[in-house]
Amino acid sequence: MKTIQEISIVGHGFVGKAFAHHFLSRGLKIKQIVVRKNLEEPLIGVEFIKDLSQLKPVDLVLVCVNDAALESVVAQIPSNQFTAYTSGAVGLQQWAIRRNLAVFYPLQSFAKLDAASIENIPILIEAQESTDLRQLEEFALRFFKLCREMNSEQRAQLHLAAVFANNFTNHLIHLAQKHCAANNLDFDLLKPLVLETAKKWMNRDAADLQTGPAIRGDQNVIEKHVTQLKGNEKSIYEVMTRSIQDSNQMN
Repeated sequence: MKTIQEISIVGHGFVGKAFAHHFLSRGLKIKQIVVRKNLEEPLIGVEFIKDLSQLKPVDLVLVCVNDAALESVVAQIPSNQFTAYTSGAVGLQQWAIRRNLAVFYPLQSFAKLDAASIENIPILIEAQESTDLRQLEEFALRFFKLCREMNSEQRAQLHLAAVFANNFTNHLIHLAQKHCAANNLDFDLLKPLVLETAKKWMNRDAADLQTGPAIRGDQNVIEKHVTQLKGNEKSIYEVMTRSIQDSNQMN
């Protein structure tokens, strides 16, 4: 099995940039990075290009672009070039005729990500050839602590779960911050509560940790809260309350 010693990266957004710095800091050779605009701080020893036709052969091309651009980008990479993309939602089966295409999905939000945390990101891999899969696994475990094989359907379902766990949770925190600001309250007072809840999730089932007026059936408090809200915040409160109560009845 050939060891991946030199790669190129397509895309220099949150994921591509974080990967580039992480790999370079651990001694991996990056030949080229495909970017859309000139960089103010180019990386030493890395050639930056804007045209995919300028890609040179390497052991692996890692495509770090959004899902909307993925199909177009992959189509422009030579079919004999071993390539992996970082999407969690796009299935590998749509490229069934391209045998040397694989998935290298980092299960993490890269916005404002601490560089020291990158090695702890779970890497989920998929390939159509067993040799490519083993090659990707060996590569991943050189730079990350956890790597697992996962097919497209499982990965899509996990990506959906991540939206609930991360994106929606983050939005609820945003609403809490907005509510505090609107009422001249210090959001810092809620931070110990948020941290303690997150810490409990690491070892407990979230259903066992649910508290609040919804699960207690405290209708007086619920109705008071609803009268204090309007617009999306009111709708979200009502939907979340019903969801908590329905989940509790099912348990």
